[in-house]
Amino acid sequence: MSVKSSNQFHLFRAIVCDELTRSGFKGNAWLFSGYLDMSFDELKDQSVSSWRAAIRKDLEDYMLACPEDFA
Repeated sequence: MSVKSSNQFHLFRAIVCDELTRSGFKGNAWLFSGYLDMSFDELKDQSVSSWRAAIRKDLEDYMLACPEDFA
């Protein structure tokens, strides 16, 4: 999938929001996703199709570290 660079961060945020919501995140997923620019920088040069798996891995780590943020 080819995405214009100007839209990549929005797509990244949308995937993050989807994964957070599915995982029972208690906070504002869209607001939270905006703070993940460093995570985005690590992924932006990779294939978009690989982003979700990387986001899920980071989310699993976050859920273990901060279970109180999830329902």
